[in-house]
Amino acid sequence: MSRTALIIGWFGQEALWLAPESPTPFIELTSAVTRAFPVYPPYGGLHDASVPHATVGDSAGYEELQDAERVVGAELPLSGTASAVVLLVEGPHGRWREASRFPLS
Repeated sequence: MSRTALIIGWFGQEALWLAPESPTPFIELTSAVTRAFPVYPPYGGLHDASVPHATVGDSAGYEELQDAERVVGAELPLSGTASAVVLLVEGPHGRWREASRFPLS
């Protein structure tokens, strides 16, 4: 995928995240994967839409997350290139691990 700038966002006051400034390629990729594997919807079908993002923090208090936002925000804009799709699975104790990696061309 082409280079994209990252922006900061929130899910309520509980989760701080970074997202691509132009999410369309990621939304299209998610839609294609969902069409290919309809019995495995994103997030188990809990949400109507998928928001492309990388979580910065979600298990801290709001004030601590605000501090993190200031630190991360001082480093913006960031940019990067998506080179692979990574399948993450939740393991014991809520820890995520990489199950598979699929390179993008």
